[in-house]
Amino acid sequence: VHDDGGKWFKNLFKVDKVWNMPAYPSRLTCEKVLDKEKGWSVELMLAYNRYGSGNYLSDAEPETLVATQWALFSADVMGKYDFNKLYDLNALMFGEKEIFQPFGTFGFGYTYRSMPRFPNTVTFNLGLGFNVWIYEGWGAQIQSLSKFGLKAGFPTSGSNYLQHSIGVVYKFQPKPTALGKRYKTKKASIRKTL
Repeated sequence: VHDDGGKWFKNLFKVDKVWNMPAYPSRLTCEKVLDKEKGWSVELMLAYNRYGSGNYLSDAEPETLVATQWALFSADVMGKYDFNKLYDLNALMFGEKEIFQPFGTFGFGYTYRSMPRFPNTVTFNLGLGFNVWIYEGWGAQIQSLSKFGLKAGFPTSGSNYLQHSIGVVYKFQPKPTALGKRYKTKKASIRKTL
C-alpha cells in the first residue's frame, strides 16, 4: 500500500520509506467469469496490510512519519475485462496457448484504517494488471489499483491510496456434471417408449 493522501507521484519510488508491505500473504481474491467470449468477470477482494513504523505518510504537511503500526483492511467488489478480447497478443507470441492475460478492473470498496485520519472510507477503484499462466491452471499475477476515497475533495481526497500486489493464481476448470448425462439418457428413453 502506498498511502500518500492523493499525492500519488510524490515519493512514488521510495519503496523502502513509503510503501507498506507485509512479509506474508495479505490478499485473497475470488473471481467468477461471467462471459468468456466477451472477456467479462467479477471478483471479490479482501486485503490486510500494516503501515510500517518509521515510513512516511505524505498526506500531512510537512511529511510525517508513521509513529505506530497502523492496520488497513479493505474489501472490494470489482468488474474485470480481459484485454485479449480486444487484441490477442498471445496469437503473436505464443500461438494458440493463452499465456499472457492483461486486464483492466474497476469497482467499489470499503477501507478501514486504524490511523486517526480517514478511518472509514468508501472507495471507487480503477486498476490494471496481468496474469501469466505457467502450468496447468497455475500462474502469477501483478496488479496495481488506484483507490479514490469518496469524500470531500474527490478525486484528490486525502483518503486516496495505491494498492499494488504480486501473487499466485489458480484457475479452476469445472468438469461437466453427470447430472446432465443422466438427463439426456432419461430424455432418450422417454422418446423410445412414446
